[in-house]
Amino acid sequence: MGLLDYLTRYSLRDLKARPTRTVLTILGITIGIAFMASLTSLTLSMKTRVSEDVESLLGSAILASDVDMQPMPVFHASTIAQIPGVTSVVPIVIGGGYTRKEAAILIGVPVSEMLSFVPSPDGRFPSSDSALEFITTDLGASSMRLRINDTLKVTTQVYVGGINLKLVGTTEIGGFFQGLTAGRGSVIVTGLAAAQYLLNMRGYATHFVIRVAQADVADEVVRDVKATFPRLKVLTEKDLLANLNNILDTLDALMLSVSMVSLAVSGLSIMNSVGMSVAEKRREIGVLKSIGAENWHVLFIFLLQGVVMGVAGGILGGLGGYALAYYIVTELLPRIIGTALQFPFVYDMGTYARGFAIGLLMSALASLIPSWGATKVRPIEALRYE
Repeated sequence: MGLLDYLTRYSLRDLKARPTRTVLTILGITIGIAFMASLTSLTLSMKTRVSEDVESLLGSAILASDVDMQPMPVFHASTIAQIPGVTSVVPIVIGGGYTRKEAAILIGVPVSEMLSFVPSPDGRFPSSDSALEFITTDLGASSMRLRINDTLKVTTQVYVGGINLKLVGTTEIGGFFQGLTAGRGSVIVTGLAAAQYLLNMRGYATHFVIRVAQADVADEVVRDVKATFPRLKVLTEKDLLANLNNILDTLDALMLSVSMVSLAVSGLSIMNSVGMSVAEKRREIGVLKSIGAENWHVLFIFLLQGVVMGVAGGILGGLGGYALAYYIVTELLPRIIGTALQFPFVYDMGTYARGFAIGLLMSALASLIPSWGATKVRPIEALRYE
């Protein structure tokens, strides 16, 4: 048997001799790594969902609005449509109202363009732009206790007495709904003229959706739109993703900071465990050094214990963290937010490897201090140790 084999067996035998302490230490590491892996996976899930939603909301289109969020004349759409690279301009109206004393989002879209903004509904779309008819999400219809062909009274600042609208279709969350809802709440989609009537905005729109021929001409179109209408605020898919990803990156950094605190606590647990092992093995260290063991032999014995516990905790923590993230994404969030709003479960091997490496490095560093102290034990004093 080689020297390293003997030292390894000696080190692992010491871990097996104290199973309770070893298991509790590994459990601490497991919790820290699991916390880190699950939070990272949740952040990746949110980023993936945001990217999908923005792409569904805009795609290669551009969203334009007034810098002060004031209504804009609809006839500006014809001027924007003449800019090179623009294929079409769709005016839309977004405003607020109340339904049965609950806040609602009112969206007005030309009926001819409605299918490009929302999924095909059960039922039908409004019969015309001016018809007092609407569609909503399946979840919204359920929360408002409405069925197709039921009537809903909608109150706005203009019509405080309310206007009755007929529900003609329901649809799952998708398209424009993804950008304007968080799974709950009343969302009412009518024809453009109907929304203008309800909000007293005849001839005006709150936003223009500018569709371009190709995504690579979007920047040129943005420059031309701003040159033609300096008061317009223009957002592309890239802009929206950048803004939202900045928010998510900040959240990711916060979660990582919390995870590092948890890992630091786990490191203290390893340091305590290895330190207790050094204290209990003081006489044996003296015996080893008296028969010729070198400092690195002693260092190897106790450093290996910390590394082994770090590896075990890293593997279990990674598996447990992703299992927890999967449960949160597929079971818990749909119950809290609503089954209609789904987040994808994202498993990233690079993220797991990074978390495992951090846990292993932390374990090695935490066990290094007491292991180094073990090398300073003097044989004569150690043999007198009780």
